[in-house]
Amino acid sequence: MITFVNCSAKYRDRVLFQPDWGFFDMAVGERISSVFNGAADKDAYNQVALVPKERTIKVPSTPKRERLENLYAQVRKIREGQNWL
Repeated sequence: MITFVNCSAKYRDRVLFQPDWGFFDMAVGERISSVFNGAADKDAYNQVALVPKERTIKVPSTPKRERLENLYAQVRKIREGQNWL
């Protein structure tokens, strides 16, 4: 995070940030590893956490399913270059 003091930001004719708005915080990084939808401070924006109507489908475990998941794990190890034998 880099904080700029007395910062102005414009894109063409559009003002994006003015010094009288306070400090300008810029996130700097190589990549985005995860995201979260919505404001970081929900109380500041009077937002409430929304609970999705859909629920995660939980597949019951069976011996056949366990064998399939074991095969998936072996493929992952091969893909990641781990010793899988």
